[in-house]
Amino acid sequence: MSPLKKIEIIVEDVQIQHITQVVDELNLPGYTVVSDVSGRGTRGLKDGQGLDGTYLNGYIIVICSVKQAEELIKNIKPILEKYSGICVSSDVEQI
Repeated sequence: MSPLKKIEIIVEDVQIQHITQVVDELNLPGYTVVSDVSGRGTRGLKDGQGLDGTYLNGYIIVICSVKQAEELIKNIKPILEKYSGICVSSDVEQI
């Protein structure tokens, strides 16, 4: 079995399409998006309250090879630095 990585990305909802476009351009196997994610981080509470839910986050999950994960992280890092967000990587096993 080849080693796999799970990349988890939390960004503002308005950046989801930008991130998934990068995933598509890299021809990764796919992704899962969970919209309207709330929580608290270094920028405070993100609960969607206020301007008609514009302060919501999205959660993107990508399972891919180690090499693909490295390429994805390299390509989304500028987006996360400019617009904020978080990305974590973990080793996984497909069952």
